[in-house]
Amino acid sequence: VRRFAGGRLAQRADRDLNGFQFLTLNSDASMSVINPLIALNNTKLEALIPLPGVGSDWVHAAGRDLLFVTLAERGELAVVDLTRNRLVKSIKLGAGQPRRLLLSADARLVWVAMDKSSRLVAVNVDRLEIDRELDIGEGMHMLAQTEDGHRLLATSSTAGRVTIIDGASRSITARLDLAGSPLAITYSALARRAFVATSQSPLIHVIDADGGRIDTSLAAPTKIVPWVHEYG
Repeated sequence: VRRFAGGRLAQRADRDLNGFQFLTLNSDASMSVINPLIALNNTKLEALIPLPGVGSDWVHAAGRDLLFVTLAERGELAVVDLTRNRLVKSIKLGAGQPRRLLLSADARLVWVAMDKSSRLVAVNVDRLEIDRELDIGEGMHMLAQTEDGHRLLATSSTAGRVTIIDGASRSITARLDLAGSPLAITYSALARRAFVATSQSPLIHVIDADGGRIDTSLAAPTKIVPWVHEYG
């Protein structure tokens, strides 16, 4: 026990239930794996994983211990095996720039929003290939899903639209046109509603994802009040 607790790389348990790691996406097209419990001179860097491009967003499929990273400038989705700390595949996604991504509730699909296009791409986690593609309208995109995973919501800034997708059939159930350009979306499990903020309109739209409709629109503050915290 003392030997395993010493943090030496050459003397480690096969399965360490007490350990944890930090991951960082780096601007030099790499990813750092930092283990705060190892003893390696003056660093805690366990691995440095080179990527084909600079990462934009990422999501962890914990069941497979795979990390999916969007590479916007290359139009690809990198797949990193965190068990072996290495890149296993880079999936070409086609037209557009992949940025935001979201793991489905059943962890079988990774949804990838392709900015500067109208494409929403679903990648199969087991096969590591494109499973489905949907047209959600042109522009920049943000993603959210209901707490049970039954509905996925995708915004499209140029189209001024929120698209609602059925999680089981992976088909579009509703397209909601908004006043203004949707910039941000979040889902509240307590309210069972999605909230969408838009530019060019002082409104926050409240969406019933299951019903496929806009419940109401709330007036947002039109003035920004500066707030400063002074440290004593």
